[in-house]
Amino acid sequence: MRKLTSNYTYTEKWGLLKQSIIEIDDNQVKTIIDTKGDFKEVAGLEYYSGVFIVGEISMLEFNRLKKAKCSCKELFAQMKYTPDSVFLLTKIDYVNMQLKDDSEIKRYL
Repeated sequence: MRKLTSNYTYTEKWGLLKQSIIEIDDNQVKTIIDTKGDFKEVAGLEYYSGVFIVGEISMLEFNRLKKAKCSCKELFAQMKYTPDSVFLLTKIDYVNMQLKDDSEIKRYL
């Protein structure tokens, strides 16, 4: 089982979680552990800078939202939950939780 973490994780069910741990097995999200920002190192934990998003979005929609400099909240509203799809959103304005011109999103799982 792989364990991943990032600055934040977004899920439709729980919203935005700070430094949560995502457990992946058989190419599906099995568990999301909300550390409530009280993060402790775990053996084998992989860290990524950005926001993991559990769900699906089209690249066309992402590019439209990025061009319009939308907030991350607007991006999250377009996500469709699926446990076998995880994206990593990078290069965002964390202070305002807003997409920037150089924001990137790529399928992680």
